[in-house]
Amino acid sequence: MKISRFKISSWFFVALSIFAGNVVYAENLSEISGSWTATENPFGKAEPMSVFDLKLHIIAGVVRGQYCYVTQYGNKIDCDPSDNENISGFISGSKARVTFFSFFGGTNGVAEITMAGGRLTWRVVKSPDGEFYGPLRATLSRSSPAKENASPSRANRRVIVDKAYFYSAPSDVSVTKAYAIKGDSVVVQEMSDDGRFIKIRYQGKKLFIRWIHCEDVDACKDVRRAPE
Repeated sequence: MKISRFKISSWFFVALSIFAGNVVYAENLSEISGSWTATENPFGKAEPMSVFDLKLHIIAGVVRGQYCYVTQYGNKIDCDPSDNENISGFISGSKARVTFFSFFGGTNGVAEITMAGGRLTWRVVKSPDGEFYGPLRATLSRSSPAKENASPSRANRRVIVDKAYFYSAPSDVSVTKAYAIKGDSVVVQEMSDDGRFIKIRYQGKKLFIRWIHCEDVDACKDVRRAPE
């Protein structure tokens, strides 16, 4: 059977294209280090129903990191205020395959991470054994450079006002009834784009991840803004 040069060239081109595509995705996966976020707001409220954050870093093809999932408008929070890592795995070809556990106790979960068009996809292929509240699939965008590179120190801070009210978003109109009192410890996460609010984690009777005014914990002067 004779095979034309045209067919051979076509097959070679297709194979080369597939190989090149895999190389592009592998290169993209080397760039997944950093902070990623996805929100779900089906009802258009000021506060999203769910927020899924990923913090990842890669060393020699090894992926490690942590997720934080806040859902049901803050009533279910699968997070760890001490930033303990719950994700680990390896890059293999065009995807990263990781194992993870839930901070509610679920263990041995498996997920795949891919990247395309500058966005990250998290897909759970095996849910953890036990209690688990993370999303089965999420498409995440990279957190803004102002938040990644210009955030205040993540060290614990003490509230210095009598009542530091929590905000569901970094704006004055999103104030809630919950608050921390003078002397309470909070963990600073990031700053708002305008520098007036900081995102904190606060462990009271339950875990809160909310925004407060930066002056309530004397953190405004620690902000290091990214270049305009």
